[in-house]
Amino acid sequence: YNDLTLLDGEYMVYVNDKYGKSYFIEPVIFGEEKASYALTATPALVNRASDFVLTVSGVAPDEMDRARLVIYRTDGTVMRVVDMVQEKNTMRLWPGEYVIMLTVNDGKVAYCKVVVR
Repeated sequence: YNDLTLLDGEYMVYVNDKYGKSYFIEPVIFGEEKASYALTATPALVNRASDFVLTVSGVAPDEMDRARLVIYRTDGTVMRVVDMVQEKNTMRLWPGEYVIMLTVNDGKVAYCKVVVR
């Protein structure tokens, strides 16, 4: 994964199953790790009704057809899935905090965070 310092820290997931039982998933620690690929948002702090650009780097052009962007609200709700990933992807989101995940079928995964105010 790629950490762009906005995800630095320790996270724990709280899950409720359909039977009403609650579980905590063990902590996951995100720390900076250098990778040859990345996902960056410009700007990462966006004003409402403004566009921002997600830039994919380090993914070969022939791998882009196997790439996917998934935009999650920080509560875990999937807001959008983009299957036609470009090197530069312009988008606009409702106010809130989002984690955006890039995946490529060969195992590449990168994250970035966007805050729309």
